[in-house]
Amino acid sequence: MVLLSFFLHLLSKKKHPMAKYELNQLDVKKDEIIVLYQRPRKDSSIIPTWQMRISVPNSTGYKRVSTGEREQPEVIRKAINTYEKLYMKVLSAEALQSKSFKDVYNKWMVDLPKLLVGKNRTKDYSTERISTVGNFSLKFFKDLRLMISKRRLLHSIESGEMRTPQS
Repeated sequence: MVLLSFFLHLLSKKKHPMAKYELNQLDVKKDEIIVLYQRPRKDSSIIPTWQMRISVPNSTGYKRVSTGEREQPEVIRKAINTYEKLYMKVLSAEALQSKSFKDVYNKWMVDLPKLLVGKNRTKDYSTERISTVGNFSLKFFKDLRLMISKRRLLHSIESGEMRTPQS
C-alpha cells in the first residue's frame, strides 16, 4: 500500500506524463529541465542508447537529441554539458533550434534580386542561381514544397511580376 501511494505521489507531481516512446525516464535535476530516456524498438525491446530532452529557461520548446551513450554516468555528464552549451546559446540570444534549409533558401530567394541591384547582372543570372541552388537542394532534401516555391519565384521573375536588376 505504501509503495502504491508513493507511485501515485510521483505521478501526480509530473508535469509531462511519460510518453510511450520515453521509457526509463530519468529527471537529472528533478526539475524536468534535463530528462533522459530510452526509446523502444518496434519489437518492444529497448534501444540501449539514451536520448535527452532539454528545456532551457527563457526559451521555447525542447531540444531532443541522442546522447550516443549507453552508460548512465556518461549519459548524465553529456546531458549536463549539452544543457550548459544550450543555456549559453540562449543567453547570447541564439535560437535552440537551427533554421531549416527551406527557411534559409526561401529567404535567400527573396533577398537575391535585392542583392544584385546595381551589380550589372542580368535577369538570367539570378534565375540561374536560384535554379542551381534549388535543384541541388531538391535532390538533397526531396522537398516538394520548395520546388513549388522555386517555380513560383521563377515564374514571377519571367513574367515581370518581380523586378530584378536590368529589368
